[in-house]
Amino acid sequence: MHFPHLASKQIHLMGESYAGIYIPYFASELLNGKNTLPLDVRSMSLGDGSWGNGAAMSSVAMGAYLRSQSSLLNIPENILSVFDEADETCGFNDVLEQSAIYPPNHKIHIPGNPEYFNLKRRRRRDMTDALNSTCNIFPTTPAEVRASIFNSTCYGPCAAHSTAMDYMTTTSDDGSRKPACYDVYDISHDCSTVSPLPLLAEYFSRADVQSALHVSNSGTYEACNSTILGTLLAAESPVPPEYSIIPSLITEHNVSLHIYNGEWDMLINHIGTELSIQNMTWRGAQGFSRKPSRPFYPDNAAPSSTINPVATLAAATTTLSTIAATAVPAGTWTMERGVSYHLFRGAGHSVFVNKPREMFAFVRDVVVAPRSD
Repeated sequence: MHFPHLASKQIHLMGESYAGIYIPYFASELLNGKNTLPLDVRSMSLGDGSWGNGAAMSSVAMGAYLRSQSSLLNIPENILSVFDEADETCGFNDVLEQSAIYPPNHKIHIPGNPEYFNLKRRRRRDMTDALNSTCNIFPTTPAEVRASIFNSTCYGPCAAHSTAMDYMTTTSDDGSRKPACYDVYDISHDCSTVSPLPLLAEYFSRADVQSALHVSNSGTYEACNSTILGTLLAAESPVPPEYSIIPSLITEHNVSLHIYNGEWDMLINHIGTELSIQNMTWRGAQGFSRKPSRPFYPDNAAPSSTINPVATLAAATTTLSTIAATAVPAGTWTMERGVSYHLFRGAGHSVFVNKPREMFAFVRDVVVAPRSD
């Protein structure tokens, strides 16, 4: 052991996007080696993460997400109607209706095999096929969108997710639709948005910052390392941890799970995340028993947990009224049986970039706070 003085410290693992897959695997390996290396793994926090069934987190939820954000995305009704048609034909509406029941009545089945995602593995987009001349990856009209969803030779059946990506990145014929400089990671961005990635790279490349983080002489920091990304995407996709690893960590090892999403992330949108939560079983029950609708605030990510359990009802009501009167909600949340979920308003794929103040409160009030349920 290189750092024996740290052996008794609590361990909280936190990451976003593809970390939704590898953090649960890391936690599982750490706990499996507990006999030789006892570690206190307390929690996992997965932000806009790809931890669930590939179809549920992409194809199934895409049409509903486009409809919910149609004003911001500026998608015409005739295009939205094609995605509505796909949701009905492919059985996605039935899936989403079942996921909207709290608590769920039964395990939610994803019909068919949309985009070949409905496996216990995530399929990455094969760019060789995407560049094939027989593929139409530039849909602009309802007919082209329909053909891409139902008859694509690139993506497989019911390709709502990939078609939406292609549609949003295709230049319109009349120049009137879709926001310019569309960003799948944050649909609120436009051409005037300053990319935070170069600023992050500059900050974390500073010698004083690297020294404070105990990673001195690490060289230039890259916000997105193409070599690492290429290696991850080229490798055989792992089984999403939703199926057994995450439930085991929560139920058998008492590891808390904190899931969060930004409302403006289209790549891994919050509707797919909520569906995956409702289809996961932990501590003897499936999903949440109540819809995540409790407000949280910029400086209080878990407001109900700040109330002393022995306080009077009047005092509790006063505390909540004070919070509500002095702050605009940062989003909605819930927590049950060791799992919490936060939906951050006004944030995209990287919540910490858009909402640093709120994310600080989330880490303080939720991640490292004493367990309360």
